[in-house]
Amino acid sequence: MATASGSTNGMAQSIQTEPYVIIAIDFGTTYSGVSWTWSGDLDSVQPIRRWTDALNGSDGTYTQPKIPTKIRYRRDRPTSEALWGWNLNDGDDENEITFEWFKLILNYEALDERVKVSPRVKSTFEKLETIYNRDNAIPGAVQITTDYLRLLWKSAVQAMVAKEGRQFFHDLPCKVVLTKPAIWSPQACFRTRNAAKRAISRNLEPFGRLLALELVSEPEAAALAVLNTPVITQRPDIIEFGDIYLVADCGGGTVDVISYIVRSLDPLRLEECVEGTGDLCGSIFIDDEFEVFMSSRTHIPWESLEPWERQDIMLTQWELGIKQRFSPRPHQTWQVRLRGRRQIYNDNHIEPLFQPACGKARGLIEQQVGRISAKMGRMPKAILLVGGMGSSEYLSFQLRQQYLGEIEIRQSNDDQPWTAVCRGAAMAIALQMNIGRISRCNYGFCYTGTFNPRIHTMDDAIWDNVTKQQLAPVMEWIVRRGDVVRHLLPVMTECTEIYRYPDQISSGIFRIPIWESPREGADERKDQYVRELCAIDCFLPGVFRTTSTTHNGIEGPHLEVDPQAVLRFFTSLPQFINRKNEVYRQLDVDIIMSPRGQDLHFDVCFKGLSLKTEFRWPGNRGQRQDIPVELEPVRLD
Repeated sequence: MATASGSTNGMAQSIQTEPYVIIAIDFGTTYSGVSWTWSGDLDSVQPIRRWTDALNGSDGTYTQPKIPTKIRYRRDRPTSEALWGWNLNDGDDENEITFEWFKLILNYEALDERVKVSPRVKSTFEKLETIYNRDNAIPGAVQITTDYLRLLWKSAVQAMVAKEGRQFFHDLPCKVVLTKPAIWSPQACFRTRNAAKRAISRNLEPFGRLLALELVSEPEAAALAVLNTPVITQRPDIIEFGDIYLVADCGGGTVDVISYIVRSLDPLRLEECVEGTGDLCGSIFIDDEFEVFMSSRTHIPWESLEPWERQDIMLTQWELGIKQRFSPRPHQTWQVRLRGRRQIYNDNHIEPLFQPACGKARGLIEQQVGRISAKMGRMPKAILLVGGMGSSEYLSFQLRQQYLGEIEIRQSNDDQPWTAVCRGAAMAIALQMNIGRISRCNYGFCYTGTFNPRIHTMDDAIWDNVTKQQLAPVMEWIVRRGDVVRHLLPVMTECTEIYRYPDQISSGIFRIPIWESPREGADERKDQYVRELCAIDCFLPGVFRTTSTTHNGIEGPHLEVDPQAVLRFFTSLPQFINRKNEVYRQLDVDIIMSPRGQDLHFDVCFKGLSLKTEFRWPGNRGQRQDIPVELEPVRLD
């Protein structure tokens, strides 16, 4: 394949004018939440706090802004009867199996090996292998995600209808935004979006139709929630052009740290400052430390406690009590009640439980501060703490001590840090916020080009039977790692395929692979870091015919290749004659890449006409024509 590239300016679409609802889903590793607003009152984003149909108290309702990302299946019943939410006892039995942490399996191939062998991720993957077999463990995680999001969606919609009435939402179209970690891979984005679409599209009632389903990174959403509030935007002394903010999204399972620089105040426009990082060190690991601590301290063996007793200690007394309020204070004591007895603990008992996870989180923040200082020559103005662990008094205390007089530590009260991601995700869609994002990989095409001894080795050399000369694979990167895409600038690349015989296109389809590399400074050489991300299946024009076939007793239309049409198409292509006077046919197409939101969108054109295409991912195939990556969404003015 030979290529050349150029670029043209793109056109923005018109703003949605009819009334619509925006629903934001914060799909977390350990807890999930939903917020919503509508086009008539975009400034008012309302978190769902009343959950029904989740397994919990006797009234079947729980009032918290988040609900556990946990689902239980009865082995002998269909998945539609799955239980979810609060008070699902730990462990499985012969009749039931419970899944947690399945979100991380969506990104399994990109997980660090250390994360893959961590107890929770390893246990979840082994369960999936048992239920779905080894080859289908990841598709199994997609199915479980679909089931969980369906239950979450239905409960949230039920709460919305209970508050506003069914008539308020009747036939209104809706836009849905789903959060994702900042370091989510393109394939994980693809799986997440597909699961959400399957969960929502069949349960749209009372809404009219689904206008859009988009993904937004979690720390980005949190930054919008914190910085786009009247108390900040209406105070020029608080936020200024060029300010740098570090967002620490400290969730239940993972901690994401990323930084943004303010590029505009009206409208608020942010741009990634340096590339973000993350790790598996969320608040659940503090819970683990507490449970191990309690198992050695209770006057009754921990294993012999009734499930409801452990639940009372871990949720009511710990999660909603000690864990949220703890910070080192002289003479402060903490108590745990069990079967009429009180056990008293002091700071020396409790602080070591926080140190491993909070220490890792502080390490990520310190690393990000160092990168900002090295690149920008100055510290960030403030560190914004969000997420479940972001509300920890202990973490904020430690950071204030560490950066005293250098960086301001901002932490909201109540459940604001916990719901920041969800509220910010709704704002991102409602206000069409403009975030300049940094691409975390190189994306491009590979073609056969001239062997260059300056960059190629003899292992790269290939003999080309068409041109009768020594060539080598050459990479053409259309997006590079570290690029910040601030405008809609489509890139057009020419692609040439050479064929000797009509049989080579007898399927009516030709394939264009898309490659990626995480290496900074990637050059033209196809080195060991380059891998095929996915491929575009392109359907040749005019070679398919519609026939009527019967499948499962139902007659319907079916596309099949017309061999005579393929032959006519082949002979219509221009000739290419090599040095030995061998005649080939040359198929020239244009590939047009354009950033759209967080995606790279691809069109393939032949003689100016757009071809039908399908994306082929490893183990999956779909109609989407784009790749989810970290790119800037276009502001619709």
